[in-house]
Amino acid sequence: GRGGLVFFYKTPAQGVQADVLQGPAADGWWEGRRAEVQACDWVVRCQGPPSEWARLAQVIAGQSRSSGHPVYVAWSTTVGVGRVFAAGLPDEVTVRWTLGLRRAWEAAGGSVVVERASMAVRRAVDPFGAEGGVVALFERLKRQIDPTGVMCPGTFAGGI
Repeated sequence: GRGGLVFFYKTPAQGVQADVLQGPAADGWWEGRRAEVQACDWVVRCQGPPSEWARLAQVIAGQSRSSGHPVYVAWSTTVGVGRVFAAGLPDEVTVRWTLGLRRAWEAAGGSVVVERASMAVRRAVDPFGAEGGVVALFERLKRQIDPTGVMCPGTFAGGI
């Protein structure tokens, strides 16, 4: 299960609501929303300082209000990772949201990774975001493992 202390921010167009759940209550939250979450075609994983989560949730709520699309956000305080879920967003809105979230999280010392999105969104936004100097290392490893470049080209960090 998903036990442990978990914050859930649900950001429908009305704003941010927070629930603090533990153990079976957290598992029940996930069970009650499993179908909704599985139907989401945009999922990003956010990692950053817990001290910034409330402010960053406001960024997400602002995006939700401006577009009228509901968003679900789940934060796990035990591992410092959250996920943002949404369904039915047009690709251009998804790109704008992803880039906006990434700017806010990176400014706070965190990161945003796209876990689920359309191919159009994945082409417009690097799913892994800022990679720093590790891209050259990844490219060398990829060439050693896949010298002909046929294994999932363009789907790893830095478009490798």
